[in-house]
Amino acid sequence: MPSYWIEDGTVVKKYYVLVNGLVKNDYGEINFPISRSKHSGKMVSKPHNLEGKQALTLYNVIKRYGGYTLLDVEIKTGRNHQIRTHLQSIGYSIVGDELYKIRNVKDKFNLNRIFLYSYHLEFDDLNGDRKIYKSKLTKELKNILNKLKSYEK
Repeated sequence: MPSYWIEDGTVVKKYYVLVNGLVKNDYGEINFPISRSKHSGKMVSKPHNLEGKQALTLYNVIKRYGGYTLLDVEIKTGRNHQIRTHLQSIGYSIVGDELYKIRNVKDKFNLNRIFLYSYHLEFDDLNGDRKIYKSKLTKELKNILNKLKSYEK
């Protein structure tokens, strides 16, 4: 799906994301360009990245737990690894994400995936009808949140 469909609002994509650390602001936007690192090959996002493509990610805090924050994230552009690299650029890594992990973060959940879950997709179909699809968290991810409930803040 071309990223301009997201940028012009034709497609809306939202995600649940659990990050290591307590996100300070209840909501925010990350508006940093993203490019591929010539050294590591990973995507990188920095405020003054002149070589990168513009990218915009919005987030709202759903809940804070002891050492973790559950976010509702919406991407306004469709860049490769956008959510992962944008969150890393502001000091947070997604639970289970070994590629974009912040140093010294210990993963105690042993997930076989990252805690990044697309729960909302919205677009106009070929007939011009608005389609909205929603999904609930998987049992595996719900179990992690249930374990964290005793730390809720």
